[in-house]
Amino acid sequence: MNRTTLFLTITGVLLAVVLLFSFFLSYKEPKGFVVTATFYPLAYVAQEVGGEYITVFTITPPGAEAHHYEPTPRDISRITRSHLFLMNGGGLDPWADRLLSSLQESGIPVVVMADRFTTQDPHFWIDPLFMKEYVEAVRDQLVLLDSKNKIYYQENAQKLLLALNNLHKEYVIGLSTCSKRDAIVMHEAFGYIEARYGLVFHSLAGISPEAEPSPRRIADLADLAREHNISIIFFETQVSPRVATTIAKEVGAETRLLHPIESLSKQEKAEGHSYISLMQKNLQELRKALECE
Repeated sequence: MNRTTLFLTITGVLLAVVLLFSFFLSYKEPKGFVVTATFYPLAYVAQEVGGEYITVFTITPPGAEAHHYEPTPRDISRITRSHLFLMNGGGLDPWADRLLSSLQESGIPVVVMADRFTTQDPHFWIDPLFMKEYVEAVRDQLVLLDSKNKIYYQENAQKLLLALNNLHKEYVIGLSTCSKRDAIVMHEAFGYIEARYGLVFHSLAGISPEAEPSPRRIADLADLAREHNISIIFFETQVSPRVATTIAKEVGAETRLLHPIESLSKQEKAEGHSYISLMQKNLQELRKALECE
């Protein structure tokens, strides 16, 4: 073995040792019950209700789009080692459907939020009152898993339910004095807000945000924006704002973010945002677009 080969071999071994040592330093044994959620809204509810007695993992990474994310082998391993698995269902996290039978056979409790609703649109969490169903489902499962801390989970759930009631009241009051009711959004993620608060949303795409709108659809929405004097075209995180920008330029409008809250970016997490704060920010954006007093 020449010196160059020996040097490279030693360097490789040292690097492997350093990486392995770093892994062990960074690894933390999960605390309490392990709850794994397919995406952010479920993880948020689990953490708020479970608090110090659980460790929550989210499969869809920060900034990723939940509809089309595919889990890694590490994700699958984490799910199979969980005490509770939370999924949305309704086609939002379709990869999770493929795991249902094996998880049930292994005795891991699975909560499918879509089973609690009769409507087809899977974006239930965008309605504060529907989000309460998520809270109650998670609370009930945690009580079954850990009955000795029942009061703790119930009290945490009650605080979150109260916060969601207050959020609903903010929307009712904040959207009651608007001179406009029509808005253009990227895809059909906000239908429950539309229905709950008497608004009319015109979507560029359907349930899936990555569906490309036809040229005819784009032209129709541009005409609608002119007809209703719409001055703001909403775009979303995780989806290119290109089409929204095209319509905005054509009709002399501006583009603004309306957050679907499927996941948080790393920056949003660093800034301390949560479901509640982003819903409040969405309300502010809607009030501006709808010209509310």
